[in-house]
Parts: sequence; C-alpha cells; structure tokens
Amino acid sequence: ILVNLVDLDKPAIPPSKIKRNVPAELESICMKALEKDPDYRYQTVEEFRDDLKAYLSGGTVKTHNYSAWKRVQKFIQRHPTAAASAFLIIAALGGGGVFYQTQQAATARAEAKAEKEGKEKAEAEAKLQKKKTEEAEEEAKKYKTSVTSDRTQSLALAGDLEEALKLAIDSVEIDYKNKVARFNRALIYYELSQKEQNIDGKNELLNKAKKDIDFATQEDKKLDTRMFLRVKARIYEDIGETEKARQFYEQGLRFNTDDFEILLDKATFHARQQEWEIARDSFLKVISINPKNVRAHYGMIDSYMMLNDLNNAERHARILTDQKLDLNAWLMLSRVLYVKSQMTNNPELKKTTLIEAMKNSEIALEVSKPESKEEVKEYYEKIRDAYEKYVKEK
Repeated sequence: ILVNLVDLDKPAIPPSKIKRNVPAELESICMKALEKDPDYRYQTVEEFRDDLKAYLSGGTVKTHNYSAWKRVQKFIQRHPTAAASAFLIIAALGGGGVFYQTQQAATARAEAKAEKEGKEKAEAEAKLQKKKTEEAEEEAKKYKTSVTSDRTQSLALAGDLEEALKLAIDSVEIDYKNKVARFNRALIYYELSQKEQNIDGKNELLNKAKKDIDFATQEDKKLDTRMFLRVKARIYEDIGETEKARQFYEQGLRFNTDDFEILLDKATFHARQQEWEIARDSFLKVISINPKNVRAHYGMIDSYMMLNDLNNAERHARILTDQKLDLNAWLMLSRVLYVKSQMTNNPELKKTTLIEAMKNSEIALEVSKPESKEEVKEYYEKIRDAYEKYVKEK
C-alpha cells in the first residue's frame, strides 16, 4: 500500500499481482481505497467501513462488480429461508407452465390424430363408394351388352345382317372390351364379307372382322375359345393367311379331337387348298362321327372325284339319295354318273350311266326348290342332249 501511495504518477498495482490468493472482493475494496483520483476513492470513512463489514460478513461489497449468478449465490447465503421459499414458488410456476404446455401439446396431438383419422375414414368411404358405383356401372354395362348381343344373334340367325351389325356396333360402343360383343361383330362382318361382290368392300369387311376376332380370342378361360378359333380360322383363310388359319383349326381341335364342326371346317379348308387326300380323310372322320352330315358327304364326293375315284364318289352319292338326306342329292348323283360316263370306253356302260344320270336329273328337277329349279332344268337338258347325241352317234 505504501508503494502505491508513494508513486502518485502510476496506477495502483492490484494486490493479486503481489499475492495471488487475494480474494477478488477484498482487491476491489483496496483498489478503490488506492485510487489516485480522489473522486473515485471512498468519499467517507463510513462507505469504506460498510464495504469491509460486508466482505467480512459474506455480504455484498458495493464497489465489487458481481455476475448475476454470483449475486444469487450471495442472496442465498444471506437469506437461506427466503431463498428456499422463492425457489418453491418459481418451481411451482415453472411446473405449472410445463404442465400447461404438456396439456396443450397432448391436445394438439389428439386433435391432429382425430383429423387424420377422420380424413382417412372419409377417403376410405369415398373409395368404397366409388368402387360400388363402378361395380354397379359395370354390371349395368354387362347386362345391356348381354341383351344387345342376344338380340344381335337373333337378327343374324334370321338373316337380317344389316340390322344385326347396327346392334353389334352399339354393343361394342357400350363396352369396347367385352369379348363376346367383339366376337359377335366379327362374325357379322365375316358373314357380310361372304355376300359382298366388290373385292375392296369384301377386304374391308374381312379386315374389320380380323381386328375384332383378334381381340376376342385373347386368352380367357371363361369364353368358348373353341368357337372363337373356328371363326378366326375362317377369317384368316379368306384374308389369305392360310398357314395361320391351319394353326387355328389345329388349336380348335385341342379342346376335342372329335369336334365334328371344327373337323368339318378343317376338311373344307383342305379341300379349298386342293389337299384332296387330307380332305378325304377329314371328311371320312366327320362322317364316322355324324353319318348324316350332308356337307361332309358332298365334300367326300368332291374329294373322291378330284382323286379320280369315281366308284367311291358314286357310292357316297347313292347314300345321300337312298337316305333322302338332301333334295340336291339326286343332282349330285346325276353329275357323278355323267362324269363317269365320259370317262369310260365301254359303250354299254356309257349308255347305262347316261340313262341313269338323266333319270336322276329328272328326279332332281321334280324335287328342286323354286329358286333353283331353272338351274336344275338346264342341267337336265344338258344330260338329255348328251344322251341323244350318243344314241345318234351309235
């Protein structure tokens, strides 16, 4: 202290620089007492005394610059009971705040959860309602398509193909993906193509039929694919894609190797391809399944004639006439006999076959339908002229 007092030109040296363990509060008292400028020293002995008392009693030294936390510590040291009460009050207030905040957060979470669940429930109900509506619309569509398809088939069977086509088009417009509707339209396009004389018009109808039948014959176990393949083979054959048509006939037979309808179509296909031996064997199989099938007998007769087996051709023609299976049977037998008469060099056999051919053409003329009577009459006159010419020559 004396050193600091003697040298008035230099600032006072803090006691902690001389002795490290000098308390900070005591150093603050000393530094204020040693201020060179009287205005910054203790102004009275009482002020000096109060700070010394405060330091010694553990109180707050006015001249010392405390931190906020240090002031709290000083307060607790001086007033432990009041400090404890204050702490409890603060804790209660703080705890109440935490409880309030916790409650608020829980309420907010509950409300958010309820809102989310409500939204999810509404969305689920909307989806369910949408599904029910779609199912109802689908059922209505199927019913309408079914009714229209039945009416279409009835008109087609009655021969009214134009009206049947209109209904078939309407049916497809109702449900474009309905395979039965597409099949019906394909079948009508095909039937119309068989009546179309203009080659461009015929090809247009066949291409439309092909488009519909390709869609209808996509794999679907619920549908009678056998029938679809049968029609598909006919369409592809008429378009000129014979190898694909051949494949479709074979596929159709996989359902039943003895399906005489597909066998008959396949046999006719072979005949049109001039595969006469295969056609003959195919027609024979049809006849073994259905002996009275007239179309198979006619196909068999044509096959035998193209193979120059006139005796078997005659035998099958006589089966038709003997069983009276068809009104055109006598005309067919007459034609076979006429060809046979032209192929023989035996005069007597030629004469008898010509006579029998003429007699059968007379029967054909008698039983023929009005719309075909003129054609049969021309054939009868041809046979008669051939016989009279032969008699004159002899």
